[in-house]
Amino acid sequence: MTGWIFLLAAALGGYGLLAGLEWSRWPGPAWLGIGFRASLGAGLGIGLTSCAFVLLLWAGLPVRWCAGIASLVIAMTGARVWRRRGNAELKSGAPKQAEHPQPWLWLFRTAGVVAVALIVAGWAVATRASPHGDWDAFSIWNLRAKFLASGQPAWRYAVSPEIGGGQLGAAHPDYPLLLSATVAEVWALNGRLDPEAPAALALLFALLTLGVLVGALTWFRQETLGWLAALLLASSELFGSQVAAQYADIPLAFYMLASVCMLVAASREHWGAAPLMFAGALAALSAWTKNEGIVFLLLVLAWTAVRDGGRALLRLLAGAAPVLLVVGIFKLVVAPFTVGLFPATASEALAKLSDPARWMTIARAYARTFWEISPWWAHPVLLLALWAWGAGLADRQQRKEGWVLVLPAAMLAADFLVYLLTVADLRWHLDTSCNRLWLQVWPASLLGLFLIVGPWPAATPAAVQRSASGTERSAGRGRVRR
Repeated sequence: MTGWIFLLAAALGGYGLLAGLEWSRWPGPAWLGIGFRASLGAGLGIGLTSCAFVLLLWAGLPVRWCAGIASLVIAMTGARVWRRRGNAELKSGAPKQAEHPQPWLWLFRTAGVVAVALIVAGWAVATRASPHGDWDAFSIWNLRAKFLASGQPAWRYAVSPEIGGGQLGAAHPDYPLLLSATVAEVWALNGRLDPEAPAALALLFALLTLGVLVGALTWFRQETLGWLAALLLASSELFGSQVAAQYADIPLAFYMLASVCMLVAASREHWGAAPLMFAGALAALSAWTKNEGIVFLLLVLAWTAVRDGGRALLRLLAGAAPVLLVVGIFKLVVAPFTVGLFPATASEALAKLSDPARWMTIARAYARTFWEISPWWAHPVLLLALWAWGAGLADRQQRKEGWVLVLPAAMLAADFLVYLLTVADLRWHLDTSCNRLWLQVWPASLLGLFLIVGPWPAATPAAVQRSASGTERSAGRGRVRR
């Protein structure tokens, strides 16, 4: 229990750090704003705590001290930011954006709650059947967490090339440590290696992803679109089947989605400092989650430089700098060099790139994985097409925010290039990872797609007036009866 209390403190610290954003103009209900901010803040606080934990371990401190100090530092930092900025925000009295009544909103909220309940139920059943998660959880993420939780000096086995015998894909001692370090923190403070900790964290990141998706679309468009996007994500086999796997792909999807969300917020604020710094921190945390996140971070940096130049890029780097320091130390000093995925010679690489059979095999795997996201009659593309046909598209200015789709598309293109060059057996590589690569970009893709389509029709002023008049008449009849 101690580990969860400290992790909660870190999550609250992340919530406090977000006080630097403009929340007084939140357009939706207050409870949904708190949930959105809590989802973002929890991911931010947990990620930053894992960075501090690994740094302290590397410095030689006892493992329980590392876990406790890391959580308390983030919690106190967040509390300090909240006192300085959050109180000023509450006192500012800035007006909220106008809220437009959305018919049948209660139905979308109810469906969202049911979808979350089904995700939790599916997670519970799968975890009961396989409490240690799927193969990669047992052989990579949780195995390394056990070594980290062992403290000095055994934690270094988590980054030893001997952990996987130096074989390609065996245990990946060079993988970033956000997920393994977070599990290790909970285990170290609880004093036992219980399988419930990684399982609970897997569910937590799935729920945080849904929370950010609903909140982001409520912030940028309307609440109805947020619930609809969350329903498409929660009902997809691609997402639901991986919640209990205890892999790092859903945490990586969360940080990608959160970073893209902050980039949209920054563009609305004319590339203001606060959202850009948070976008940088969250993109850097994706690099601290998995190697694919390093590619995503580079894409975010490049796209920011192209869209708004050096000043915005510097703000993004300022937010990313603390996490980048940890990632750099880990990759350059701590992590071992393992057998690479890529050819050793240029001629071998050119031979793979010029092989049309490899291109066709990868393209078919991409198409098959995308098709299998959901059954055809409930496929997100079909449902989005029907929605766009009925509600139309967003106005021209709003559609410009759909540029964020470039980031997940570029990630898929980078993954395609990796498949072309991999020295591993191509069919094995595709069968074991292609669906998870789509999972990583799927929440951010849904956000971008729903930024393009039109909103759910709001109630007309006349309808709102009739509803209000009916309520007043009902209240009047109630007073007469009394």
